[in-house]
Parts: sequence; C-alpha cells; structure tokens
Amino acid sequence: EIDLADNIYLQPSDVIEFSTDAKNLGEVKTNLCVRAAKLLQEKFDIPGLKIHLQKRIPTGAGLGGGSSDAAHTLIGGLRVYDIKTDMKNLNQLAAQLGSDVPFFLRGGAAYVTGRGEKIRSLPYRFPWWLVLVIPDIPVSTVWAYKNLNFTLTSQRRSVKFQGFGQICPELAELRSEFQNDFEPMVFNSYPQLREIKENLYNSGAGYASLSGSGSTVFGFFETGEAAEKACGKFEGKYLVEVLKPI
Repeated sequence: EIDLADNIYLQPSDVIEFSTDAKNLGEVKTNLCVRAAKLLQEKFDIPGLKIHLQKRIPTGAGLGGGSSDAAHTLIGGLRVYDIKTDMKNLNQLAAQLGSDVPFFLRGGAAYVTGRGEKIRSLPYRFPWWLVLVIPDIPVSTVWAYKNLNFTLTSQRRSVKFQGFGQICPELAELRSEFQNDFEPMVFNSYPQLREIKENLYNSGAGYASLSGSGSTVFGFFETGEAAEKACGKFEGKYLVEVLKPI
C-alpha cells in the first residue's frame, strides 16, 4: 500500500447518490463505490448512501484506485450507520466487487493468493522511496487479462513472496526474484512503457516494474534524494509522483 489516495465523503441518505470531480469514470451504475453501496443496502438493509468521490489516483493506471475506493465505501458505509460485522463477512462482500478489493480492507504489505481472497499480512514495511511514472495511456484491465499469455515469458520463475518470512528483502534481491507477467504483452502493445522502465533503471532504480496491468511504471530508490533526482527525466512529459510505501 502506498501513500496515494482518493477522498471519499459519505453521508446517510434515503437513496444511493453518487457524485465525483472526475470526468472519465464511465457509467455511474457500474462504479465500484455505487456497487459497494448497493451491497450494503442488500446485506444490511440500509436506506441509501450519499457518496462524493474526489479522485487523485488516475484511472486505468494499474494502481487499484477503484478497488480501494470500493473497500473504503464498504468500511465507511458501515460506520455511517453504526453497523458492526466481522472481517470474514466484510471480505466476502469485498470479493464480490473485485479480486483486489479484499486487500484494501487491510492494506499494508501482504501476500495474496486465490482470487484475491486469501490474504496474509506481512510484518514489515518497505524502507525505500517510490517513483511512480504515470503516462496518459489508459490500459484496460479486461483487455490485459484477456490477452495475457504466460508462454510469452521466456523464463518462468516460481516466486514465493512469503519465503522472505519475517525479514524485509534487500532492494537488490527484487530484480532477480520478481516479475510482472503482464509486461511482455503490455510492453509489446505499448513500447513507451518499456522505455519508461528502462529509464527508471538508468536513473538508479534498484527495482522497476509495470504496476498491475499498467499503465503506471514504478521504481524503488534507496533514498528520497535519488528518487527526486530521477523525476527530472520524466517531469514535463508524464505525471510523476514521489511517495513512500505505508
């Protein structure tokens, strides 16, 4: 989980109402915040929920913005109506909204398997600085999963993130141990994203990768000074954020 977030304002209402300052979220009825409110309505018999969403996380960027918004609409909606439920029940609701949504109920660092419903929190925090390079290239998650082909990966490696156990891995370990299987296919269709990853490495990143199915590319840096310096290669051309994991 990183220090980048949308703002969600919730109030009790007789119906489900939704507004936002974003211009490219698509149809209201398919919005994950609205779908989360409808689940609460069906499960807990609440009358409705007034939702206002201020977007800071770009859409179509592979940063989980919609999923995190859905998770916190569930949490916040229950608080608005002072409804108590256990985490197991909340996880089941979150899983109905999307594979990434249960993770955002907890946040932090986690090892996630299954369809996203099996979550094991990890006991450490990453000490590095993070540079997000966010080009204006929305990559459809549906398209990415539909076209994902594992045979495009020349060398398959069995990654067991939980194998790091109680110890946070060294930054130098990540490059040899972790890969994003979306990269060969997405980079083939969007070579500009491959170039961004290469430039992050050329700027001193210890590890760089496509985030999810893209289009954001991120790099880990040992220090804030190194991260800020790397931004100079991208500013003016792309949206760039310097953040820390939380």
